[in-house]
Amino acid sequence: MLDELYGIIVKVHEDMNKSFDLPLSQIGEETELSSLGIDSLTFVMIMLAIEQHYGISLVSDEDKPFNRVKDVMDAVSEALNKK
Repeated sequence: MLDELYGIIVKVHEDMNKSFDLPLSQIGEETELSSLGIDSLTFVMIMLAIEQHYGISLVSDEDKPFNRVKDVMDAVSEALNKK
């Protein structure tokens, strides 16, 4: 799943005419999203792209914030299991 999420992140950056130069090999499940240099608008666009890609809805709340790559992966897995 990390490969797919990376591809979505890169695609969203390209669509927004931004560059994303961090290679996949430097991103792991415990990587903090803030360390990826993703601003709030880009984050929203990435989340929308993830929802469209998987046909799901993602919800973040105080109990389960999206701080790390793993948080997003867990939310995607949870949403897919509810489909």
